[in-house]
Amino acid sequence: MQFSFDVKFVSLDRTDKADTIKYSYIHTLNQDTKFSLAAEMAYSLSKKESKYTLGALCVLDPLTIMKGRLSHDGKYAALLQHEWRPKSLVTISGEVDTDKKTKVGVSITMKP
Repeated sequence: MQFSFDVKFVSLDRTDKADTIKYSYIHTLNQDTKFSLAAEMAYSLSKKESKYTLGALCVLDPLTIMKGRLSHDGKYAALLQHEWRPKSLVTISGEVDTDKKTKVGVSITMKP
């Protein structure tokens, strides 16, 4: 099994009046399956704390995508989206928070 790494985006920013340093990157693991990973890490200079978010995107077919996200505060989220006709989408999403209740949502977007 061979993986190819294609870096698409790398960023290093200072935000919040130069109090927070953020590093983020996105890269594609495999061009054939269209599977991408992303990460964002932030460090607050005044609070001396770090935060992170990890995410993934998988294009199942030209009309269907699946996304997932994990953050430092114990939140896990997932999304499945399908374009059933041009510019019309069905989306199912959910979020699990270790401190609060689980959320599930369904969305239908229709464009003429």
